[in-house]
Amino acid sequence: MKNKLLVFGFLSAISIMIIIVIYALHTNQQTIISFESGEKHFKSIATAATEVSSYAKRAEGHLLLYLALHAKADKEKFPKRITSLHEQLSILDQKIGSPEARIIFEKIKANTGRLLSDGNTLIAYHDKVLEDKGNFKIEDHQEAILEVHENFSAIRELGVNLAECEIKLETDLKSKILENETRLRSHLLFLIILTFGITVFLGYILNRNLKALNKEIVKRIQSEKAIQSERDKLKDALANVKILSGLLPICASCKKIRDDKGYWNQIETYIKDHSGAEFSHSICPECAKKLYPDFLEDKEQ
Repeated sequence: MKNKLLVFGFLSAISIMIIIVIYALHTNQQTIISFESGEKHFKSIATAATEVSSYAKRAEGHLLLYLALHAKADKEKFPKRITSLHEQLSILDQKIGSPEARIIFEKIKANTGRLLSDGNTLIAYHDKVLEDKGNFKIEDHQEAILEVHENFSAIRELGVNLAECEIKLETDLKSKILENETRLRSHLLFLIILTFGITVFLGYILNRNLKALNKEIVKRIQSEKAIQSERDKLKDALANVKILSGLLPICASCKKIRDDKGYWNQIETYIKDHSGAEFSHSICPECAKKLYPDFLEDKEQ
């Protein structure tokens, strides 16, 4: 029962160590994915914010060029740049989730609401003055132009701020991910070392118990072999022993014994056939006196 528990603990420790290794690999893969997705996410926001600043500058440039040089191409490009700017704002609106970045975005959105209408107002006024007087001087309309310029400048600055904010958020997120990953790796490494140590310890105990059990089994086998050997010897000895039992019909005169087949045998022949005894002939003193009296008398003299 003890060895079964040790085996179960040993296998459990190995399983836990394997699970920890798999989890560590999975976590590392997730960290890489988080880095890649975070980089992609923040990069797209920073790019859109930069594009907002760029389109604001280009839209203002086309507006001022039209007011100064009266080129029809600049008049047509101005609303297109404003449309492109709003498209980038739509992208930002979908992707921005940080409260800090959201505040900057709302300021940009508030400032861009009047750009197209203020720019179109200046263009309409420019066209009317040009048609009426044949000449449009920018310096005569500095206040209205500076107001539009301030809006464009604010959008450009906010766009840069938004891009910088997203870059900072990306850097902070990466630092936090790296910090968490380092902490997680330390914990996982500790668990792996601990589990490995437990596994080695349980393996050592299990190996020692198995060796002891093996020695005990060998000892028992040797003991059983010794017992079996003694049993075999006893069996062989018993097989060589013939025991006489029961009633033996014996002649009252010549002392012959009758066997099971009805034949009369000399007593020594019968005993020899029915046991392991061997006879060596000799003569007792009484019979010697009867059979060889002369020999005994001469020997006494």
